Amino acid sequence: YSADNMIDGDYSTAWADGVSGTGVGETITIHFDEKKLVNGIDIVNGYTKDWETYYKNGKVSSVKLYFGNDRFFDYDLSYIDEGDDVSESGDIAEKCLSKITCNEPISTDQITITITGAVAGTKYDDTCISEISVY
Repeated sequence: YSADNMIDGDYSTAWADGVSGTGVGETITIHFDEKKLVNGIDIVNGYTKDWETYYKNGKVSSVKLYFGNDRFFDYDLSYIDEGDDVSESGDIAEKCLSKITCNEPISTDQITITITGAVAGTKYDDTCISEISVY
């Protein structure tokens, strides 16, 4: 459940926080070789290998994004609970995608994502993210 799984382009793999509890307070830092303009971040929330795996594992409910230069943003991420009224056919990753769009492009050489809220799965309390992409 390595961090590399969040950037491998494979929605059937995931990063898991690896700590006791739901992972609130854990951070993920994305480093760039040089400053770049960031317009947004896409997060495929949860372990989207299949619906059974998704429900059994934890999901992020909220994050704080830090772009440097005292630029913080708080976001609530969407996730699906087992009892929610959703079709379990089609692309699970698409249904679990949170698109975070910046109001204006931000120049930065790193982004730190702090988990500020999470929900445990039906079997495990580890928190998972299948993919993160920055654009």
